[in-house]
Amino acid sequence: NGKVSRPLKPQQSLVYSLRKKLDHPQVLSTNRHIMQGMLDQTAWNTDSLTLAGKTRVVAGNPIILSIAANGFTPTAAAISSGKIHFAHEGNIVKVTIYSETTTEVEWSISWKK
Repeated sequence: NGKVSRPLKPQQSLVYSLRKKLDHPQVLSTNRHIMQGMLDQTAWNTDSLTLAGKTRVVAGNPIILSIAANGFTPTAAAISSGKIHFAHEGNIVKVTIYSETTTEVEWSISWKK
């Protein structure tokens, strides 16, 4: 029917992030901002099958990127500073980035088809 709804408890809020499906992995949202990742810079490299981006992190506060795999499987993750970890469940890959300093980090996820 074209409607999306979900019951909410008092004082509860919910943000939906809608994206056009691409033919490669794409960031759907983050846990950091109501803009759901729109402030982060990301780019897909078709030759190396790499999704890379820049994300502002706050010291001691992990950021989680939700990425649609879109038919790909993640194989490795790299980061310019701090720690990065990913977990793959179905079509969604959750990437957790952690830093002990407030900074902008560059990250990348390698994929295979």
